Amino acid sequence: MHQSDTGVPRLAAALAIADILKIGCNLHEALHQRTQQITDSRDKALVHELTYGVLRLLPKLQRYAANLISYKLKPKDLDVECLLLIGIYQLDSLRVPDHAAVNQTVAAARQLGKPWASGFINAILRNFQRRQTQLHTLESQAAVTHCFPEWLAKRIYNDWPEMAPQIMQASDCHPPMWLRVNLGRISRADYIKQLVAVGLTARPYPNIPAALILDQTISMDTLPGFNEGLVSIQDGAAQLAALLLEAKPKANILDACAAPGGKTGHLLECYPESSVTAVEKNTERLKLLRQNLARLNLKARTILADITSNTIKQDRDEISNWTDRQYDYILLDAPCSATGVIRRHPDIKWLRRSTDIAHLVATQNHLLDCLYAQLRPGGCMLYITCSILAQENHEVVLKFLQRTPDAKEWPLDVTWGHACSVGRQILPGEQKMDGFYFARLVKTLVSRDSII
Repeated sequence: MHQSDTGVPRLAAALAIADILKIGCNLHEALHQRTQQITDSRDKALVHELTYGVLRLLPKLQRYAANLISYKLKPKDLDVECLLLIGIYQLDSLRVPDHAAVNQTVAAARQLGKPWASGFINAILRNFQRRQTQLHTLESQAAVTHCFPEWLAKRIYNDWPEMAPQIMQASDCHPPMWLRVNLGRISRADYIKQLVAVGLTARPYPNIPAALILDQTISMDTLPGFNEGLVSIQDGAAQLAALLLEAKPKANILDACAAPGGKTGHLLECYPESSVTAVEKNTERLKLLRQNLARLNLKARTILADITSNTIKQDRDEISNWTDRQYDYILLDAPCSATGVIRRHPDIKWLRRSTDIAHLVATQNHLLDCLYAQLRPGGCMLYITCSILAQENHEVVLKFLQRTPDAKEWPLDVTWGHACSVGRQILPGEQKMDGFYFARLVKTLVSRDSII
């Protein structure tokens, strides 16, 4: 008997969602904690589908529930509410047979230790079935139909007034699975043949030499050659970073805020003759970076350090100072609101607060100043975020240029994305990519022709 026949996956999903909404646990941690006892891969996949789906559509599902319940549930019954939303999501958005959706959600409710919960959920879900068409009509007539927190929706409308609806809609869709082929080990065409041999299909993406888009989403462990380092999972927009540096051979490259190491690995794949230093301030994330490099059989100088405090932390694996040299190229993937990758991390909508943005901007400004001091004259720095908010993107770079006389923009000669006052922005879903911002800067004192 599958655990799904006892409601276990639905219960795990409900508790994961409650962990996110109540205690601010991130999605990855919540799913890890709540699926440890689930062994069947299909049941785990169901937990992921239910959790991601409810978080993407949370306000709409809550509006449906509010029209079906005559009173507000108590905060202590958040687990019941989350399980109810899971039931509504299945009936409204999944191809699960209605009887299975209701019966297994009710079965999950019996495991909450609240005798009233199963009857309550059964009654509400059956009422939803009866009133589904009416509720759809009410939803279509509502003043607010997006599934974003109001503060974030207002910011998106302010920054992208004509495109805000499309941005939010794209952010609530399932993203495609992008791959980055290690071209130093295998050609893209040959890797496609390996995919076909195991029954998978993918399309090469033009203008990004290593990029493929899988026609179906699968576990990374089932990708041929993944454990051997032939391929990595990385969105197309993230793959642009290493390419935009346009590094020349034997350069000194710094990857700041480097974990989990996707861009570090790509830098080493693109520029194998260069020396790459990767800096990360979090011990566990640095371990993950090193694991990723080991899987790819690539080597970088990896340093545990807080760039903004210029503090080198104790690290028994490798002790060195990232400020011991100047760099020809610096890649700064700055901490940000991550509002461009909500389709991959829907918990961001409910964990991020409007007050976070000012703190993030302060960190971004500090990182730019600290790192620029280590950029050699004529060197290039690429500033990146996975945010779509102007305050974190071109506004940060403009202020940096205003206070840094020898810094100039090195314009990106590309056609993708949207031109900003400085840099370019890709919005979520455009060309199937995540939302990313890029600005390329150069330290002058010499002519631009002498850039590395």
